[in-house]
Amino acid sequence: MFFSFFLLFVYVILFAYAITRHSFFTKSGITTKYLLLGYGIKLFGDFASGYIYSHWYSGGDTWEYFDCSKLMHDAFYVNPRYYFQLVFGSCNYTPTDAEFLKIITPIAHWSDERTYFILRINAILQWFSFGNYYVHTVFWVFFSMLGTVAFYRTLKVYFPNYTIFMYVLLFLQPSIFFWGSGVHKDGLTLMALGLYVFACQKILFDYKKWQFYGVIILCLGMFYYFRPHLVLLLLPATIAWFLSEWYKWQAKYTFVATYLVSALLLVLLSYLSMDLNVFRKLMQIQYVFILYLHGEGDISIPFLQPTWQSALVNVPMALYNTFITPFTNGIYRSIQHQLVTTESLVLLLLILWAVISYYFRPIKLVAFWYFCIALSITFLLLIGLTTDNIGAIVRYRTIILPLLTPALGILTGLTNQRLGIKE
Repeated sequence: MFFSFFLLFVYVILFAYAITRHSFFTKSGITTKYLLLGYGIKLFGDFASGYIYSHWYSGGDTWEYFDCSKLMHDAFYVNPRYYFQLVFGSCNYTPTDAEFLKIITPIAHWSDERTYFILRINAILQWFSFGNYYVHTVFWVFFSMLGTVAFYRTLKVYFPNYTIFMYVLLFLQPSIFFWGSGVHKDGLTLMALGLYVFACQKILFDYKKWQFYGVIILCLGMFYYFRPHLVLLLLPATIAWFLSEWYKWQAKYTFVATYLVSALLLVLLSYLSMDLNVFRKLMQIQYVFILYLHGEGDISIPFLQPTWQSALVNVPMALYNTFITPFTNGIYRSIQHQLVTTESLVLLLLILWAVISYYFRPIKLVAFWYFCIALSITFLLLIGLTTDNIGAIVRYRTIILPLLTPALGILTGLTNQRLGIKE
């Protein structure tokens, strides 16, 4: 027990040292004190997540990933070849080796390459954690810090007068430091999305910074592996952002035109080929959620049809379920649901505040603001159309909150000067 606490303490200090010394963090504009505060908040959220899931939810996904990675690690002592095959080899097949088949039988997600990748990472981390789950969480917190600071650095370039509010929204939102730092795909996706927008901004300012092209390719590869729908959603948003910046076109018209063309293209492809029918894919994803994935917090949603008309008709329902239902669904339920309810209420109030403020005091909005809003809305529509579980909706939307809430925060006009706080 003493060794486990000591090892955890060592890794917490090592990553804290890296955060206070590496230029990616120190050049962010966030002081060392607040970098460490943000790091501490994320650690608290991740430790709390692990404790809650282990005591109230029979471990949940994160503990299952850890336990399965322990089985993969233990395979090394049976036969080192088995370990390397589990970590670096292919999956989703039935091995002919009886001993190897016995090893993989209790390993969950063997047939799901995207989720199995999380097991691969955890199996590698087992060498550093000595079987301590909370050491794994420290690594994931560091991944989350990379993404969150990348978001902050990008937002600071476009909205330099809102840095205090940006920090609060990025580091103090419960979903971001709770689910966005957890040992699952959401933490890695948040990291990749933060680095993606950071790299895009760097290229827009200097297209000869070739290293950032590599970052974009790496992030797109991660999206394709974890959340392939993000690649499709990012395409029109990024094109409109770059066109607006490069050609100095009016951003709102550029985004409207880009999304109209994209929508028409999707409709056309749905008529040309069944394999290219995105609306059919939406129906299939929803079908899996409704029929096979059940849990506390399930809600009733209408079945989609493989047509653009069906998706369009259900847009209001999708937005209602991503914004309103998490608030109304948890009022009379457990404390965990009430926390989700509170955060959802704050998000609704922020939207209302932003709309009223912009109506009475409109401000000039840059292309990146439209990028944040366009990507957020399309991502939330996708979640709302396909997902019939409140917990899943709240967790999935965490990925987009670092773009959505700061974009709304800009409309409030709550600058550093109005807050009366110096950076």
